[in-house]
Amino acid sequence: MRFLQKLSVVFLAAVGVLIPVVSANAQTSLLLPYKTTAFETSDAGIREAYGRISYKVDYAVDSEIPNTPPHLPSVESSLKSFLRDSVTRAFGGESGNYVLTLSILSGSREIAKKAILSFSYSEKNFLFFTTDSTITGNLSRSGVLTDNFPITASNNVLNTQLRLQKNSTAFVQTETFNDFSEQVSLLSFETLQPALELLPSMQTALGVMSKVVNSNEDVDISNDVAMRFIDTGTDAPSEIIFSVRGSLNRNEPFLNGIDISVTFETERSLYKEFADNKFESVDFARTLPFAVVGVSSASLSFEDAIGAKQYETLRSYLASLQRGTFPADATPNSVCRELWDTLLEFFTINDAPLVYAAYLRRYDFELNTQGAKRQCVERYAQTFKRLGIPSDQIAIQQ
Repeated sequence: MRFLQKLSVVFLAAVGVLIPVVSANAQTSLLLPYKTTAFETSDAGIREAYGRISYKVDYAVDSEIPNTPPHLPSVESSLKSFLRDSVTRAFGGESGNYVLTLSILSGSREIAKKAILSFSYSEKNFLFFTTDSTITGNLSRSGVLTDNFPITASNNVLNTQLRLQKNSTAFVQTETFNDFSEQVSLLSFETLQPALELLPSMQTALGVMSKVVNSNEDVDISNDVAMRFIDTGTDAPSEIIFSVRGSLNRNEPFLNGIDISVTFETERSLYKEFADNKFESVDFARTLPFAVVGVSSASLSFEDAIGAKQYETLRSYLASLQRGTFPADATPNSVCRELWDTLLEFFTINDAPLVYAAYLRRYDFELNTQGAKRQCVERYAQTFKRLGIPSDQIAIQQ
């Protein structure tokens, strides 16, 4: 319920500016150059780390060039020229509201995107809400496209691409666009995390929000570049830079502009006290809040993420434990195996045992029935020991 309330607040903040505009058909594609800057990959194996994709926008200014214009004005002029040329070539120079987006794709499906810059274009002018607003002032300088998903063979390599989209809504500032996009990314997060299935009420709310950030009219600004998190034998990079430069005239490009870097990183654990393949100073009371699913800025708790029918049994077990009773017609083995197996679907092979132990600690009184110590604790003793998980704090004695 708190999640839906948050969606309502974000949506209502911008719904007042939504008005329809005339659409245009995309005419051509534009391919922006990029360069590879790193091939570094984590030494983690499959399901041993989480993926994180971040971006950063830097002003590219060559101070060694004679007669270089002042730094920021030259970047501003270069970017305006690039956007004007892009709108002209891709959409015939049609007036409207545009967004330069950075997208992450799995195959042909877009699973996350952020606006690098949103702008209005009319008769070769750029318009903003205030007369003193500048294009560079509306840039998103850095951010996270997606994170918090265990790396598997199916999501280790993803594609990155710059696009120019024409929106059917009124102008939405870059920051607001990205607030919406973070929430909407949950609709496609199951591509990265197949275990996640949103409740129908969440899907409906997010579907309404998606109309603000999605468009049927977009043009590729770059090729889609395959990138990777861990080394599984591919030669895909882990970091690239797109160089955005406008044209001074037909034959002479601006030497200044912006560079958009994209980095694929890994995180070994959601629980920050993890080093040398062991957890340090484990506090079970602080563990479960780290057990989240979905991109950090729009994440769900584990219990909110198990809404699919296949997790109905586990939901009933947890509901019974929350009421202070051991589940009826269940055994310690069935309860603990259901919890253990489900956690392994959502978290890494290191984090899942920690979250499992935290649940045992939370409900050790309710679980303290005949056979529970052997079936729920001792069965996983070697894993707890390997990871430094203090299972002696779990007060299950029978």
